Amino acid sequence: MMLKRPKRAIAFFVCIVVLFLWGLNLGARIWHYEPQQPLTFFAMVSQTGVGVPYFAARAVASYARNHSDFSLYDFASRFNFGEGNIKAITFEYGNTFTWVAGLLNFLVILDAYDIAMRRKE
Repeated sequence: MMLKRPKRAIAFFVCIVVLFLWGLNLGARIWHYEPQQPLTFFAMVSQTGVGVPYFAARAVASYARNHSDFSLYDFASRFNFGEGNIKAITFEYGNTFTWVAGLLNFLVILDAYDIAMRRKE
């Protein structure tokens, strides 16, 4: 949006948010760093790349765990309140969707930087 390319910004925003939410709906896990399993760092960084939706999903998951009358309780229960629904056949697909959403956002950031520096049209 800041580069005066609203169509491009809206298209990428919609793609990234839909990919992330679709992944959560498929039962993905919201990853956080666990020192005993160092590779979880990469999963966390890729999901964190989504930005605000990642932190909002973490907040919704932790709040809904203790409040069954919460309006987003059903959504949070689909991904087991942040732990992922490993019993779901779509668990790995959901994780992949959320990772791709964050990594796509990193690529969009690099693309916007190249456009701002006039290295790319």
